[in-house]
Amino acid sequence: MTPLQKSQVDAYVLAASNLRTTSRGYKALKILFEHGNLLYCYLGKWDTLDLIRLLIHLKMDYEFVGGGVQLLENSKSDFYHNVM
Repeated sequence: MTPLQKSQVDAYVLAASNLRTTSRGYKALKILFEHGNLLYCYLGKWDTLDLIRLLIHLKMDYEFVGGGVQLLENSKSDFYHNVM
């Protein structure tokens, strides 16, 4: 998957989320896409779980890691091929 395709997936999901660009959820989702992981301490455990519900709805693959959640390497490419 090319970097352009990855950025297209990021932009598509962020726009489709209907979150304000200044909201914590938008920033957390952006961090998750940029770095591939998000620690509970950024949003808090329960808000992170709400973000995971969004990932489940989008059918993006993730895994729990020590202290947070991480996108699997193939999640963006699967989303690109299935949705876009």
